[in-house]
Amino acid sequence: MVKTVNKKQKNTDADGRIEDYQSDGVRQLINIENLNKSFKIDFWKKKNHVLKDVSFAVREGEIYGFLGHNGAGKTTTIKILNNLISRDSGKVELWGKDPSDNEIKKNIGYLPENPIFYDHLTGREFLEFYAELHRLPLKARKTRTSELLETVGLTGAANMKMKKYSKGMIQRVALAQALVNNPALLILDEPLSGLDPIGRYEVREIILDQSRRGKTVFFSSHLLSDVEIICDFVTILVNGRVVSTGKIDDLVSKEIESWDVTVSVEDISRIVKEKDLIHSLGNEHLLRIFNENDIELLAKKVYANKGKIRSVIPNKKTLEELFISEMKKGGME
Repeated sequence: MVKTVNKKQKNTDADGRIEDYQSDGVRQLINIENLNKSFKIDFWKKKNHVLKDVSFAVREGEIYGFLGHNGAGKTTTIKILNNLISRDSGKVELWGKDPSDNEIKKNIGYLPENPIFYDHLTGREFLEFYAELHRLPLKARKTRTSELLETVGLTGAANMKMKKYSKGMIQRVALAQALVNNPALLILDEPLSGLDPIGRYEVREIILDQSRRGKTVFFSSHLLSDVEIICDFVTILVNGRVVSTGKIDDLVSKEIESWDVTVSVEDISRIVKEKDLIHSLGNEHLLRIFNENDIELLAKKVYANKGKIRSVIPNKKTLEELFISEMKKGGME
């Protein structure tokens, strides 16, 4: 069953416009209802139905994760949100308006999945160019460019031509261009792709900082551990259909499913059967316990054999496990 956020209500603002709000007063920023999209690869073949009645909503101030396997329809949805391709049917709204409305575009920052830019420009020239497209005055352009280069960690490469940038550096400068206009909504397609662990951490911090500033972040990713760390809500697509959507804490089990216990003892065979061991190295042994009461019994046996309990780590259901489970239900292996 697909989980949904609180029921929405209609409020009228000072200009008489009707806006969508949730019952807790938070405005609904992205609203997608029964979205469908098909592509015809060649004349003789049937259309490939990429999106099938996709529905979900994103509220202002949320960090929203959009998950799915390769070919699930994530990038197609994002392109429709940015009015880069048309939809076959369904409702798509940002701030209650159609994505084709030019007025809303100045409030959006977009990072494409595979950014390709003018590689003859330096990072600084590139960002100043984008700032000019957003009609920032000359002084503001230079100030904003310097700020963003520092934010994404490219100050030292600011005057290097982008054709010499690594994939990770391109990803960083692409994120910077999405931030040039200080957008209220960031739409990011695989923003963590191509980054090393330090780069991923830094980009996660940038996303979290945008959220602290009241911005809304909607992004797709296949790096589920990062999504679980920073996202408030997620939607999972399998074969173009929404199979799960809602708050991460509600989707992922809070209950402990097992405990990994590391013990140090000379003869583990006197305490547990070999089949109960996960791994042994010398006198160090890792066991998985499924009943909490068995931990105390194990500890008594270990101490009786002059051993020690080194660690006890609880295991909960992760977002990755949920994702794999949903893919298998949808026929993906």
